[in-house]
Amino acid sequence: MLETADKELVTVNNLASVTSDSVECRIPLRERFASLKEKLGDVEELLEQLIGWTHDIVGTAEIVTAHERFHLENGKVFHDDPFYDSRTTYFFDHFIFDRKLNGHGSNCDTYSGLTPCQLFLSRAQQESPALPIEVAEALDSLSHFRHSLYQIHKISEKQMTLVDLIDSARISIHAKPREHFRGIEKKTILQGYVFNLGTFHYLSSGIVLHPLKANRLIKKLIKQSLKDGHNRKQVLPLLANLQLRYLRHKHVHPKLIYKNQAP
Repeated sequence: MLETADKELVTVNNLASVTSDSVECRIPLRERFASLKEKLGDVEELLEQLIGWTHDIVGTAEIVTAHERFHLENGKVFHDDPFYDSRTTYFFDHFIFDRKLNGHGSNCDTYSGLTPCQLFLSRAQQESPALPIEVAEALDSLSHFRHSLYQIHKISEKQMTLVDLIDSARISIHAKPREHFRGIEKKTILQGYVFNLGTFHYLSSGIVLHPLKANRLIKKLIKQSLKDGHNRKQVLPLLANLQLRYLRHKHVHPKLIYKNQAP
């Protein structure tokens, strides 16, 4: 499995104790994000800061609503599930980069129709004094993410090559600080977010690992889905649901779970 050093996880349930609503309206972005200048190579640190800032903007209620919707579309997990941490990270990746916000922040301007990442970049462009350029560029680079389904073509302890099964792109992934690619087999199919920082690509910790024995069925499902006009935003939640069903029924052969599924 993908191994990382112990790190406190930001969850939907503990967000209320991390920050208070609408703080961002009073604290300039420069003051909040300037400290990241020393951590520009740490994807997880950048993401945690974006999550905290977003919570200050939108409040807990919108995040909880988004989380419930994510459960409906991708499968529900519980606190005692061994895969709870990775699925929670997967949700926050989705929330920050793919889900459009819906509403108004207290004493703030409208943010409806933008993802939290888009909202942040819009605010950062208007910030005065401006964010340190290194910080602004690092956070902007996160907006050029890739959320897809991949197969591992090559893998070592600190690096692997992924092939995007939807558009055939080949991506070289480097391990994040304190991370190792141990226990993941070549040819494994996984889904999740890939982020670019500088010249390197990093894989989010919120990954969904599919069973090797379902590889052929997954590729068949993707091919048929694309032929039917479905896009990756329709295919990925379906596969996340199937993987969760497999994890909860490991006594059942994965082929029986993945067989004859369609968006």
